[in-house]
Amino acid sequence: MESEDATVSPPREDLFQDPLLESPGTVLDKADPGDDVQLRFRYQHAYAAIQCLRILQDDGPVAVFCENHEDVVVENADGKFVGIQVKTRAPHRPAFTTSDPDFSGAVARFARIHRRFNGWFSGFAFVTNHRFADGSRPNSPPALLDSLRERGTTKGLRADNPIRSAVRLICSTHNIDEPNLVAALLRTNLVSHESNLENTYRDLVQALGSIEGFGSHSYQTLCRIADNLVYVIFQCSSKNVEDPSLLLYDPQADFETTREKLLLSGKRLSHSHIKDVIEGSLPSSADNLLVASGLVGAELPPPGTDVLREKLDAGGVEQERMTVIEDCIASLETAYLQWTHKYTVKTASARLQHLFVLICPRQR
Repeated sequence: MESEDATVSPPREDLFQDPLLESPGTVLDKADPGDDVQLRFRYQHAYAAIQCLRILQDDGPVAVFCENHEDVVVENADGKFVGIQVKTRAPHRPAFTTSDPDFSGAVARFARIHRRFNGWFSGFAFVTNHRFADGSRPNSPPALLDSLRERGTTKGLRADNPIRSAVRLICSTHNIDEPNLVAALLRTNLVSHESNLENTYRDLVQALGSIEGFGSHSYQTLCRIADNLVYVIFQCSSKNVEDPSLLLYDPQADFETTREKLLLSGKRLSHSHIKDVIEGSLPSSADNLLVASGLVGAELPPPGTDVLREKLDAGGVEQERMTVIEDCIASLETAYLQWTHKYTVKTASARLQHLFVLICPRQR
């Protein structure tokens, strides 16, 4: 370390004139996690948007809350709630274990919510794009939950029992009492998609296309609806109060109480909200809110878009036909792999070329 009175030479101006030095505007900072963080949030928002689409089903939930007690909270028709925590993790990272801070912190939070709102939460979910430790391992979350469901309690287990040890470790680490933690764990589902961070957005677009009457829309239209739903989820996840002036400045109303009601209202999405977002996204002139707000560049394709979808979308192919085409290609690839194993690569390639000739007779 330099002493305080050490002189620091001013930067040489000729350094900035050196043509061999790269401009920071032309070099990608691979150590900057900012864009990765945005992708992780978009994974969570896309997952929340899929929950919102469930509201449109006859037997679906009635509302979805964003960043209120949990990442996502689903309000069911029976008045009970389901708390969902979404955790993303890079593929090279280790699998979740019972002692993993992300997992133990999440279930400890479930326990606190269960204690505070006793009887209101019918379930919890730990959702991830990653994976859990194998069920045969003593620190496996699936093994922990399976054992607890089988027994219904930790009473009667010896102190050195792996299940008792795992529960007590979580309790001591996060200052949670054992009965509430066990009660929360018995209501917890583990959801492991084992996918990349773009997969949930693709599932959101696919879910939109499966809604009756929506398959005839273009892929670009469905992506615009998906983006607008993600944008609304982003807004609801923030402390967003829309047009608060009339209510907040009522001299007869308590400011903080009114503000809290508005904040809570801004976090809740119901059937009418989702319907309005979808219908407002359908016209060809409709805005893409993620692009219009500057959160996503207009030149960026939707997450997970490949060359095939870009070409089909440019040709105006409907989502229903696009799905059929992708299924056909997947079937063809499967058949080719089976032929290479059953025969030879040469024979498999000849058969594939024969199919191309049948499909595209102009190439003869």
